[in-house]
Amino acid sequence: MHYGVGGTRIPKCVPRLLWQRCYSHCRRLKAPQIRRVAAAVVQERVRAGGFADAIAIVERATEAMSPNRQRDLFEHSYDRWAKTFIDKTLWDDAIRIYDQGLTRLPNNSLFTRNRAYCLAHRK
Repeated sequence: MHYGVGGTRIPKCVPRLLWQRCYSHCRRLKAPQIRRVAAAVVQERVRAGGFADAIAIVERATEAMSPNRQRDLFEHSYDRWAKTFIDKTLWDDAIRIYDQGLTRLPNNSLFTRNRAYCLAHRK
């Protein structure tokens, strides 16, 4: 935990800038709402192309999210990141991202399947 305006405790998974922007609302959040805010921030970072930031937020959210939700957000972040390379036919870069995802989530069927697809299309 770190502290924001007025000594309010800020969960590590919520970026300080987001907390400052919505302080009056965020200071009243309960644990389920904090999980939703953290997930929304991750999804926003992915949409903006901030994949490494999104993954870092999920890493910091261990105390705020269930393992299943955390897994889903890791999967979403790594897959979207890899797909940016697939769209440009940069197969080796996509494979590298899927390898990073498989390091974090071993035996993930989505990563394994998409990595195999990239290997098949790599020349």
